Amino acid sequence: MKVFINNRSLYLVVIFLTSALSILAEPKALTWKEGEREHLIYLSQDYIAEIDPPKSENKERNIRIIPISDTKLKSALAKGNLPSNYQGTHSEVFEDGNSRRKMTLPGDIFVEFEESWTEKNVKDWADTENLILISKFPGIKNIYRFKTDPGIKSLNLANTILTKAGVKAAYPNWWREFVRR
Repeated sequence: MKVFINNRSLYLVVIFLTSALSILAEPKALTWKEGEREHLIYLSQDYIAEIDPPKSENKERNIRIIPISDTKLKSALAKGNLPSNYQGTHSEVFEDGNSRRKMTLPGDIFVEFEESWTEKNVKDWADTENLILISKFPGIKNIYRFKTDPGIKSLNLANTILTKAGVKAAYPNWWREFVRR
């Protein structure tokens, strides 16, 4: 038995397989810890967050979640890569493992140190780790905010810092989507 496939049939098969694989592709799962509690999040391939710098030191950044139509950008995000031309002004978008609420990383991490650590210990540690200390949380002992670029790099840095001596907790500065009720 001979099977004949013309160019049009081959083209339709390729389109079908490409569509089927994109539907079957599982979003990339990541974890982050908030103290002892581990969170499961999924990297979205359908959205990117555009991040504007704060207008003053005391304000948070303005963030917009934008649907992605660029197939090259979608492909890069599916592999866990944010192209360099997007870094610094954009962040990957994640979905919470439970609520599927959209989340993004506008930059900065929070680190809680052991009670015995003084502010001088924290400043010395920040110098050793090449981190810029932004501020200490007022009224909360030993929780500090450090400057990072937006995006998954801040998540990876927080997970790395969590393994350092003297650190009780480390987590990125999450921006979360919310809906008014």
